[in-house]
Amino acid sequence: MFDLLEFQSPAAARAGRVLALVMAFAGTAANAQSIVNPGAEAAKSDAKNREAEADTAQRQSSYNMPAINIVGKPLPKFKDDELIGDYAQPRWTAQRLFSGTRTYVIPNGVMDFEQWWRFETPKDKSQPTHLTTQSELEFGLPHHLQIDLYLNTGHDIGSSGPGSSGFSGEVRWALDDWGKIWGNPTLYLEYTSNSGSPDLIEAKLLLGDALAPGWHWGVNFSVEQQISGQRTTEKQFTAGISNSTIDHKLELGVETRLGWTSAAGSRGHNERDLQIGPSIRWTPVKQMHLDFAPLFGLTSESMKLNAYVILGWEF
Repeated sequence: MFDLLEFQSPAAARAGRVLALVMAFAGTAANAQSIVNPGAEAAKSDAKNREAEADTAQRQSSYNMPAINIVGKPLPKFKDDELIGDYAQPRWTAQRLFSGTRTYVIPNGVMDFEQWWRFETPKDKSQPTHLTTQSELEFGLPHHLQIDLYLNTGHDIGSSGPGSSGFSGEVRWALDDWGKIWGNPTLYLEYTSNSGSPDLIEAKLLLGDALAPGWHWGVNFSVEQQISGQRTTEKQFTAGISNSTIDHKLELGVETRLGWTSAAGSRGHNERDLQIGPSIRWTPVKQMHLDFAPLFGLTSESMKLNAYVILGWEF
């Protein structure tokens, strides 16, 4: 065999050497690329994992949220009184405590479903008991906001007549983090539209706090206005007090409601409704709460019994 290198000119030899250098550099760059890319991919993967963890933390259920310990303050005696979430609110506020009295907002990222049954029994025995059911979704949002959506149905028990159906939507806004303002004031606005009855707009001021370790209270002032029909106006005061009888399992207390209802243009008699009764919240498992509040009418214009049963489940 002939050695071809012996017949190459000096120029060809130089070109060969340059080509060899280019190929060697390309190979080195390829090897470098194969080393750098895994690191870059790992960094991207770590960033995605951190985003997923942050998203999971944002959607964390209230019962899994770690307690916030404040330096210089003793640890709470009750788990219900532990502070949690973005607003440093007590754990007892993350699920409904009273049937007719709201307090604050649920934590950011929490979603809750509640099924309501309300039984209204008149004092006139010839009148049937009216059953109202509500299916509610609650969403805890950033910036101290909460949005609730309801589907409503209603009918007289034992009656074959047509019932009613409709929807409600409410928004709440707490003025600040928990404990920053006395009573933790929260503004509430609700719109209700049901077939067969006038639409309603209701505005409330919600207040609530702790009286002592394990003792919790709530007070609401509200005005509800029909926007058609008789255009009646209902002003209402509701209040509740409850105790952590079995910490994070059973709350026992009392609720009351006082209301005045008047028709548009009426300056005379206002219907007065005063109700009072026990309040129970049972938490059989950490995701679930069951509320029961049978309120008994104390005036001639009150219902004989206004009973609430509420089953809630936190996702």
